[in-house]
Amino acid sequence: MQALTEVLAITAFFDFMIQEIITKTIPLEQIVNDGKWSLHRDLPIQEIKDTLAASIARHGIITPPLVRRVGSASSFEVVSGYRRVAAAAQQRVTGISCRILTDSSDPMQLLERIVEEQIVSDSPLSPVMKARLFIMSGQLIKEKKQRKRFFGGLNIGSYKQLESSSALLELDPVLLSSIHHAELSEKTAYELIRLGLEEQRFIYQIIKDFSLNHNRQRTFFEMSKIILGPDLSGIKHFFKSELAEFFLLVEHRNLPQLTQKLFDRLFELSHPYLSRANDLFEKKVKELNVPEGIAITGSQSFEKDDVTVHIGFKDLSAAKDFIQNLQKLGII
Repeated sequence: MQALTEVLAITAFFDFMIQEIITKTIPLEQIVNDGKWSLHRDLPIQEIKDTLAASIARHGIITPPLVRRVGSASSFEVVSGYRRVAAAAQQRVTGISCRILTDSSDPMQLLERIVEEQIVSDSPLSPVMKARLFIMSGQLIKEKKQRKRFFGGLNIGSYKQLESSSALLELDPVLLSSIHHAELSEKTAYELIRLGLEEQRFIYQIIKDFSLNHNRQRTFFEMSKIILGPDLSGIKHFFKSELAEFFLLVEHRNLPQLTQKLFDRLFELSHPYLSRANDLFEKKVKELNVPEGIAITGSQSFEKDDVTVHIGFKDLSAAKDFIQNLQKLGII
């Protein structure tokens, strides 16, 4: 729903913009494709080529890249379509059909066109692309008030959030790719920024090996911070020394089961008193010899001794009879 909201807001924002565009085939050697205006420039180039090369070999470029004249009339730089041109060059084409902006001197309109092209041809902006867009806006629009007005119409986050996002681009390209493809959550990305390169790669490998989704990633950091402190000092040493057995088994065991065991162990280490209390409670429940179909759970709060009994019935009628019997006995 958030992605759809962004698309609709950005589409409405660009309704007023009219720029004349002409289409013609341009020799490949006249096209400058250095990624200057690309929102994908921070992603590994080989990944981009491999993704599109096969499709272009079969069908050609369906949506012509958008270019603008630079320097002499015979030189053009890519405004949108960086990946398409890179993949086409891999296919050794001699010329590419391009859409040429006839008037691209206004910085605000150029940025608007870049975002519009991305939304129409691909998908809503990823955190990595938003960060790159913010950097580009600072290069093109010097007045902060104008930049705020520009981003205010896009509905892709507050100016302050976007300003903070620029720090993401300091991460390793492999991590940026995982953030772009939503394998790493944006919250995880901000956690990684504060760590050294070695720790970043180590945590990324944990997330990858154990296939941690966004919720699991959040829980992982929450428990790790309780154990090691907010700065996660010594996290690699801690995992290698205290939890080494999990990494030795990751390729040979049922992954969901092993992941749950890892998180159970992290919970024990981060909540030692609660873990001991839970173990004692479970021991006492077993001593009750509770019949099959009945489960007893305790409160997760230290301040409460509440106990909940869960009873299964074959149907609603049986549950009704049970409740009525309890009422007759004055229990409820």
